[in-house]
Amino acid sequence: MHEVILPDSALASSQERSSRPGGSDRQVRPVIPAPPSIPLLRVMNGKKFLRSLGRSGFSILEIAVLLVLAAALVPPLLGSAFWLRNAFHLRQAQEKAARLVAEARWTAVGTGGAVVEFTVHPPTGWVISATGDTVTVSRLDEGDVFLHLSRNRTRSRIRFGPLGLGKVSSQTLRFTLGGQERALVISSLGRVSRR
Repeated sequence: MHEVILPDSALASSQERSSRPGGSDRQVRPVIPAPPSIPLLRVMNGKKFLRSLGRSGFSILEIAVLLVLAAALVPPLLGSAFWLRNAFHLRQAQEKAARLVAEARWTAVGTGGAVVEFTVHPPTGWVISATGDTVTVSRLDEGDVFLHLSRNRTRSRIRFGPLGLGKVSSQTLRFTLGGQERALVISSLGRVSRR
């Protein structure tokens, strides 16, 4: 906080107030907060100010440098964007397949059995209850994802008993897209592992 010292005339009046009857004999120096200092504004020469306002746009050299930099940076950015897109579609297909297996297990517990079936062409999975009703159908080829089943089969069925446990040997579903791969391993008991 800034302290402002008053001129002698103001001090004299404050001393008079303190020496009055009932007042104290000590000297009172009033402290008044000063406003923050304001830097002096520089006033530009009128001619220079007008010239700086008249300049607009960029030179051809500045634009050429910008285009060269953009051309150098775009390919790596596009490559990583495609990689992220492919990773997203692979993860989405893997999660859809895992949801189908979980749905089949719950349906098996509720109806006494269920089957989840996967086909390669087109990549699709569906859950069928023990009563023969189709519970859920899900396409797994969003984003042009390819599905590969164990032993190069084109169709695979995984059966679940009334306790929700699998009745087959383990299955591996491999999802591929653009050189990337994700796998979903279904154990003989029906447990799912993402790889």
